Amino acid sequence: KMVESKENLNEINNSIIEVDLDNCTNCKACINACVARLFIFESERLQIKETFEDFCIECGHCAAICPVNVIRLKVHKDEKLKKVEKVDLIS
Repeated sequence: KMVESKENLNEINNSIIEVDLDNCTNCKACINACVARLFIFESERLQIKETFEDFCIECGHCAAICPVNVIRLKVHKDEKLKKVEKVDLIS
């Protein structure tokens, strides 16, 4: 299930993320970059799943991969990243 912007059909805006849909090129890079698979492309435009705010870990991959910089994370919450298990790469 997807979320439509309630106030402005030209943006996605919630407590975590802002996306300027007017300048989005529909390259779909954010869809592939999102580890939680929260972005979808439907009806010829980028959308987010209804569960976005519950499952986004604010890793920033979507914003980093966007070639036109239309995705912005509002607040980076370190406590969410602390929940991700750290892997010891040195054995």
